[in-house]
Amino acid sequence: MSLANMSLDERLPSRAAPAPRPLTVPADFDRALSARTSVKRPSPSRSVSGALPRAYVDALIQSGFVIKGKDVQAYYTNLKNNRGIRYDQLIRKFVETNPFGVTELEAHVMFGYTTKLFYAKLNKAVRDGLPSAKCELVRLLKSGTAKMPKANPRQFRGLLNPSEEVRNRYRNAKPGDVVVFNGFSSSSDNPTAEFWDIADIRFTTDDSEARDVSALSLPVQFPGKIPGLASDQESLFLLNAKFRVESNDGRDLVMRQII
Repeated sequence: MSLANMSLDERLPSRAAPAPRPLTVPADFDRALSARTSVKRPSPSRSVSGALPRAYVDALIQSGFVIKGKDVQAYYTNLKNNRGIRYDQLIRKFVETNPFGVTELEAHVMFGYTTKLFYAKLNKAVRDGLPSAKCELVRLLKSGTAKMPKANPRQFRGLLNPSEEVRNRYRNAKPGDVVVFNGFSSSSDNPTAEFWDIADIRFTTDDSEARDVSALSLPVQFPGKIPGLASDQESLFLLNAKFRVESNDGRDLVMRQII
């Protein structure tokens, strides 16, 4: 028989099996094994490997504004690795030091709102009648924002390229009329001239109850990292904020918030 046709067992010389050696177990073997094999399990509210909190991803999926959890993680991975936006460090430091009682989950939702991930879909759903009690994402955004400090009582908000319906609604508002911001509405106490100068509709609101969310705002904390997102300060009006119109020239509305 040729070597090529021999089995592996046939190629090896026959040897007697060695006698088994006695196994000596150290006295502290159990303790050493336990120390080496114990694994710190992640908290139920978190994903592993430094990923986003599971509860945040679940809230996004439940809302219907994002379809897959992996799409959420991919979005944030792009922010961090390709844009240099260390949202994880920002949120962790804020949660550890904020005196307002904002939770980690609320902080993630507020930061997420200031990105381009879901704010447009969320506000459209709210304006179309989505009850906030039925959407965990809306509930968390409300509760977190309400804990943030009040912003400057004079706020500025501009609309760029609004629909004809929205444009006419504000253009025709008269002194004494009540205007309602049905969704969450961003504003600033220091708007950038570049945006303010080109805004089609501009609101100046006094006695504002807006909350200052600058500490968790992507445009404030990472200005210019995403084109078109840069600001010195960001405030947020809660749902259904009401204002009484004091003057209106068709473009500039001066209003006072009604509590």
